[in-house]
Amino acid sequence: MKKPFINVFFSLSSHHPYSIPSHLQNRFPKGTLPIHESIGYADYALGMFFEKASKTEWYNNTLFVITADHTGPSNSMKYNSKAGHFMIPLLFYHPGGNLKSEFERVTQQTDIIPGILDYLNYDEPFTAFGNSPFDSLKTPFAVNYPGDVYQVIGDKYLVQFDGNETVAAFEYKTDTLLMKNIASPDNQEQGNLVMSLKSVIQQYNSSLIRNELKPGKARD
Repeated sequence: MKKPFINVFFSLSSHHPYSIPSHLQNRFPKGTLPIHESIGYADYALGMFFEKASKTEWYNNTLFVITADHTGPSNSMKYNSKAGHFMIPLLFYHPGGNLKSEFERVTQQTDIIPGILDYLNYDEPFTAFGNSPFDSLKTPFAVNYPGDVYQVIGDKYLVQFDGNETVAAFEYKTDTLLMKNIASPDNQEQGNLVMSLKSVIQQYNSSLIRNELKPGKARD
């Protein structure tokens, strides 16, 4: 492809029915769940990809981003909650760069584009509903919708919002199964998270209705 280029690959191998190529059957550990063998295959395939990519002329000048859309079946109840479904890794890898840190902070998929553009020192307008993971001055948060209620996740709290009012809040790091609802109208940190969530919902819906969901039309 003509450089510069961007490619996206979405793998279904770790989704039901967890298919393994016939010539690789019984090569990977079966584990305790059907998904485990397919994860072994995905890990193998990723290794093969990077082995071949490392021999290309564009490898050292490429930013690789690896993430998931949600967690999979797990033996841990932690990952079966409305918080755990979204506890996924996000990896930025630049062979020719200096990305060598590992840290935990709230991040979401919509932070990927701002992160890439930040890393590239891009200074033109763009539309995004997230912040660069590399920007330590931004207060990180994540927004998701597990099917029945909006959620916004901050450093301490996960707050659920039904479109009109806050219905629940949890200290998700210690209350991993979201059992103790501690929503309080007097809690400023919870209130700030809800304001961020309302802002995302309003700007997204308004931009979509007005056909302004494109670069140059984002509102502060």
